[in-house]
Amino acid sequence: IGSLVVASSRKAGVEVRSLKELLGPRVKRVVLANPEHAPYGMAAREALQKEGLWDRLQPKLVLAENVRQALQLVQTGNAEAGLVSASLG
Repeated sequence: IGSLVVASSRKAGVEVRSLKELLGPRVKRVVLANPEHAPYGMAAREALQKEGLWDRLQPKLVLAENVRQALQLVQTGNAEAGLVSASLG
């Protein structure tokens, strides 16, 4: 069983420490693995739903094929933040 973390992009100059900070104006794109087929994507969706953020973040969400691709998008600055595996982050 893995842990989910919020990763933010140093390249984009954004630091995110909580799920609620994903709503901030500096965060334009939030990436997560596709919840339709990726376990970490399912976990990310559940976490966002639990916090009441899933619907509010829809305009910012970018779906990656898997959690590794989600992290890569954050690391390259193509997304300001993402929800990824703690073991990758």
